[in-house]
Amino acid sequence: MPTADDALLREQVRMLGKLLGDTVAELRGPAALELVERTRRAAVALREGKLPGGRDAFAASIAALGIEDLELLAKAFTDFFQLINAAEEQHRIRALRGRDTAAPIDGSIAAACAELAAGGVSAADVQALLDRLLVMPVLTAHPTEARRRTVLDHLAEVAAALDRLDDPRLGARERGRADERLAEVVSAIVSTRSAGRRARRHSTRSEAGSWCSSGRSSTSSHGSTASSPAACGTRTLAPRSASVPSSGSAPGSAATATATRLSRPR
Repeated sequence: MPTADDALLREQVRMLGKLLGDTVAELRGPAALELVERTRRAAVALREGKLPGGRDAFAASIAALGIEDLELLAKAFTDFFQLINAAEEQHRIRALRGRDTAAPIDGSIAAACAELAAGGVSAADVQALLDRLLVMPVLTAHPTEARRRTVLDHLAEVAAALDRLDDPRLGARERGRADERLAEVVSAIVSTRSAGRRARRHSTRSEAGSWCSSGRSSTSSHGSTASSPAACGTRTLAPRSASVPSSGSAPGSAATATATRLSRPR
């Protein structure tokens, strides 16, 4: 059953979608917004099985578009889903805050320890279990998710603005300023070029740094202290050439080798 928090998430998604649409119309013109909205409505109808002609008709409408229109759609929907992700992350933070009471959070390590103690499990039993555990971190690369650092910074500002709007202590004037800032950041996101084929190739260390940066944005309210790739445990990473599989290497061998390096004690 939908909760009040679910309703707030939908409200924030609608708000971000409207801000994005208004910005696209302002920067690219009403025709650009109409193309985005027409494509969105067609995609929804296709998913619901209500689009005349089905998948073939939808594919034909996309194939008939020019390069500039395709670029517009790709950028608009990329921005939209990034904004949705920010709203969903804020929704997750709200849920965690709601569960953060005096009692251990259900599903947390503290709750598990309390349950073990209540069940009469001894420290020796737990130690015997821990001695059998094998922890192997795996770093997975997602080239299609490459984003400019500028975009990451803007999305962090979106998250901060959404968090600010969650504060029940805000007065009307403060809430208005937070709304204005959110609109400014959405406009900046739309105006920022996506990372494309000409973007420089990221090293393993720089990607780890970006990961740490985005991780801090989403966990700052939970006491994250990581401030650099080294703080995230990446000091044991070998140079990129050492993690590139040679010809004939088994798939995933580079990831396995990296995980092995990370799991070694310093």
